Amino acid sequence: MAYAVDWSPSAKRVVERLFQTAVDRDSILLAMWAIEASLRDDPNSVGESRPFDQRITYTSPLGVLFEVDEPRSKVEITSAWAIRRP
Repeated sequence: MAYAVDWSPSAKRVVERLFQTAVDRDSILLAMWAIEASLRDDPNSVGESRPFDQRITYTSPLGVLFEVDEPRSKVEITSAWAIRRP
């Protein structure tokens, strides 16, 4: 079963801001696509669980927090941030 993946408005704004200021914009796009692809297939096996039925995952250079709505087969990415590289 495929899940629909949505980004909250605040998560979208963060990613847009990161994209605007990124030296390597392709890395932002590739991370977004990889995150969405993994969440479409089996979101409950992606990343790690967190309190309040949330999960967290990282695909450099992005980290995201998300929630899975099983009855609706939907995933909402509730927040996003840049991962700092060493």
